[in-house]
Amino acid sequence: MRNVRAFLKSRSALLAAVVIVLGSVVGLLSPVEVAHSAICNWRPIIRTYYSDATHTTAVGQRGLNCNCDDISWGVTSSFEVNTQECCNVFTC
Repeated sequence: MRNVRAFLKSRSALLAAVVIVLGSVVGLLSPVEVAHSAICNWRPIIRTYYSDATHTTAVGQRGLNCNCDDISWGVTSSFEVNTQECCNVFTC
């Protein structure tokens, strides 16, 4: 028992024990992409078009939403932002 106490009083041994415990916990966590993909059966993309590079005034959109409704309004431009939705059910 004295050897264990002396071992744990050493800073390097304590640091090694903490690193091993934290490494084990981090190793058990799933990556964000994998966890996100488990709940998303379908990921439609909606493209939003803006009037200029500041992306303040939307001038149009194209794509599908989770209900497979066609989103198509306005005009297109070269200033585009793609948004990916997470749909738990594929309804199309």
